[in-house]
Amino acid sequence: MKSFVKCLATVVALTLVVYGFSTVLSTGGNAAALGAAQAQGAKDIDGSVKQCLRVMDLKYETLRDGVYEIEDKKYSLRYHVFKEDERLMVLVVLNEKVPSGFRPAVIEYLTRINYGAMVIGNFEMDLSDGEVQFRTSVDVEHGSINPEMVAQMTRLALGYTEQYGPGIDELYKGKTPEQVFDAIKKADE
Repeated sequence: MKSFVKCLATVVALTLVVYGFSTVLSTGGNAAALGAAQAQGAKDIDGSVKQCLRVMDLKYETLRDGVYEIEDKKYSLRYHVFKEDERLMVLVVLNEKVPSGFRPAVIEYLTRINYGAMVIGNFEMDLSDGEVQFRTSVDVEHGSINPEMVAQMTRLALGYTEQYGPGIDELYKGKTPEQVFDAIKKADE
């Protein structure tokens, strides 16, 4: 896990560059702008998301009130703001859906990840269509949120997706869920 934490910023930076996101999500560069934005309304979840995306120079589409999306070749990054409940959910949705014949293996693989490696967030799959996503969220009802927290949630979601997402392709090549999970876990030590 230590090597993953050390490499997270590099993985996310490469992900953003390789897959079309033009700005590097790191604590360098835009940290001052993110920090300055923290002074703005601590309960304004919607504003924190928009400010974070502006500071990171990420072009997003507003799907509906409180739902923002950044599309990519491999996945879509989505932000869902639940204003009444004072919650934010960040999703990374893989664009390629899992064929029905591979869904049992992918379910086992995702369960191994969620049980054996996740502290914050989780992977899940829609059994009806094979859509896989990583989800993380925060409830700020009795707290606050700022653009840097949104950036951290984004780094976490993208990092875990880049770490474990490619394992699904290994299942298509005939490896077992246990083999794929163990190989990733061992590489992370």
